[in-house]
Parts: sequence; structure tokens; C-alpha cells
Amino acid sequence: PCLQLDVDDVRSPLLPPDEFVASPDNSVDGTPRTSASRNPIEARSNYRRLQGGKCSVKRQRHFVYGAIYNNIFPGSHVLDPIDGNVDLYVILPSMEVSIVEIRLISPDEGKGKDTLLSSVLSLGRSCHGAGNSRGSRVGDLGMMHALGVRSSTSREVFVGTNEKSKRIERVSNLMRHWMEDNLRSTLKSILDDDTHCTEMKPLSFMPLGPGSRVILSLDLANAPH
Repeated sequence: PCLQLDVDDVRSPLLPPDEFVASPDNSVDGTPRTSASRNPIEARSNYRRLQGGKCSVKRQRHFVYGAIYNNIFPGSHVLDPIDGNVDLYVILPSMEVSIVEIRLISPDEGKGKDTLLSSVLSLGRSCHGAGNSRGSRVGDLGMMHALGVRSSTSREVFVGTNEKSKRIERVSNLMRHWMEDNLRSTLKSILDDDTHCTEMKPLSFMPLGPGSRVILSLDLANAPH
């Protein structure tokens, strides 16, 4: 049996990170220290301990500062979309069901040379630095970039360049067409939600959506989310 399913603890992920990198909470005197866990039980214990540390608590985020997935513990079940589409149903502590839809996108998906994957890669390569959708020194090794609507209430939009807007328009158009064929119910849900954001008109570089913002996670090492 999959070892994740033997654990029911809302205080740590089913698959815990195995390393905690340069965390001041990981020492008795606040000196940044890196440590590795030898097994899932030890990893969950370390996760719960560090979850209450100053670096994690003050950021008000649901991850532990410095926690990364360097190795996957034996006995875990790894989902591979090459084996087929996967709908992962996650029951939250509130008993609400959250669905993670995992799909494989063909490298040929798109029109001619303008494929969906190549356009996403092109957009990702144009993003530099730590990203603008979270603060600095969050204890992760990767980057997270947000583009599009920042706040539908204040009508604020993430600042971007004209060249990046062209890349986003290309990605959003191709993604919209792909979702029409592969994730139609999800697309409808996104568009229905957008109709309630009456403060914002469709963005010129995302006329077809889907949605009103794009978030790119690049090389995240602590991404249980």
C-alpha cells in the first residue's frame, strides 16, 4: 500500500519534504541550519516542529520555511500523466473536496510552429528574478511570477513589459483552445467566476482568458501545493 495513505495529519503534507535548508528555526540560537530527514516519520516530526517557528509563522503561508523536496521517500505513489489523465480528489480538513486535474499536453498541440508548450516555455524564459507574487526570503529555491489582474477591487494589474504581454496573449489563446477540447467543465467554471469580477474588463493581452491572471512557478523545490 502507498505509505501516504497511512497518515491522517492536517499539520503536515501526506508526502513530507525531506530537507530543511538554511532555516534559522532549525537551530537553538537562530543560526541558519540545513538538515535532512531519514524517513517519512522523522520528516513529518521535523515539519510539525518547524511549522510553529518564527520564519514560517510570520509569513502566514501554509508551508515551512526552507522545506524542499530533494528526494522522494520509497513507498510513495508517483502520478505520471504519461500513463493517462488523472483526477486527484483531495478531502480538506473542512471536508470540502478539492480536485487536482493532471493532464499531459502533447508537444504538437497548437498551430504550426506556435505550439502550446513552446509558447509556455518562451514565456517562462522571459521571466527573471525571484518573481513578484510573493515576498523575498521565503525559504524556497524557485521563482513565482504573476501576470494579469492583481486585484479586481482596485483594478490593479501586475506591471509587465509589452513583449511579455505578447507572449501572454499567445499562451492564453492556445490554452483557451486546448481547454475547450480537454477541460471544458473547468474552463466554464473559470469563466463563470470571471463574470462576478465586474470591476475588471477583459485584459487586452488576455481577451479569451482563461481567467484574468497567469501564475508561473519555475523550479519550485518546496511545492506540496
